[in-house]
Amino acid sequence: MQAALSKKERSLTLLRDIIDQEGTTLLACPYCHRPLNLVDQALRCDQGHHFDMAKQGYYYLTNIAQDSKYDQALLQARRKVIRDSDLFKECHRVIQQVITDRFSIQDQALNILDAGSGEGSHLAQLVATWPKLGLAAGVDLSKQGVQLASDYNGRFLSLVGDIANLPFQDDSFHVILSILSPSNYDEFLRLAHPGESLLLKLVPNPAYLQEIRQGVQVLTGKSLMTYDNKPVLEGLRNHFHQSHFERISYTLPMSPEGMANLVEMTPLTWQLSPELKASLVEDLNRQGTITADWTLAIVEGMKA
Repeated sequence: MQAALSKKERSLTLLRDIIDQEGTTLLACPYCHRPLNLVDQALRCDQGHHFDMAKQGYYYLTNIAQDSKYDQALLQARRKVIRDSDLFKECHRVIQQVITDRFSIQDQALNILDAGSGEGSHLAQLVATWPKLGLAAGVDLSKQGVQLASDYNGRFLSLVGDIANLPFQDDSFHVILSILSPSNYDEFLRLAHPGESLLLKLVPNPAYLQEIRQGVQVLTGKSLMTYDNKPVLEGLRNHFHQSHFERISYTLPMSPEGMANLVEMTPLTWQLSPELKASLVEDLNRQGTITADWTLAIVEGMKA
């Protein structure tokens, strides 16, 4: 039945399912932070701010504009890597297990936020495994990313928004995801459900995609700075003393198509010409494998 509905209809159905007895949606106005109500297809607050639904079934809920480096080609490549390759498969499994260990999969309707959701495929994979959902939402400042994420309308709500001013009411979410994205811990703390919350932040380790880094150095003669995730992990630890960390690391084979999509999506190759990217893909295909190496930061009970 969902497949027969338009993108707008799927989003409206989802919103109507999560409206509370007072008629509010858990969404908040980015200007005055008052609750937003669904009126026909628009969102309105009691201060008169009004947000129309885009034709693709998402809302633009931010008071800032930003150009994005993430064009459609990059976003489509990112989606194919997440959805069609095994690069993130183990990562998703670990995240799902952490959530299942914390919450009752039979009884609990979770509110889940992906802050920095891009084109939506991480969140789509994760919500598919949870049988009962309250509000599931993906927020990104990239309009192009959110437009592409609207393909998943009905599974979760897609919003253009700023992680420094997330358009939700206080205490709204049981699970907050930050997957290879910037974070705003004050906002995450504001949104966390009191006493029953989980923040999962995935951070790359220095060896992540090391084959691509090494290949770029060979092709350009320029040494790329090694990524150091210690400041990110220390920053999280300073905000949440109850945090702990789990390493997810493995080497896996990649198909030629998967390798080409990986080269297209990663910021490590943004400065390369199309010719150098093609040479890099050829070199990587001769190797045939890629390194996946992350740290999953886990914070339970942010307000406990």
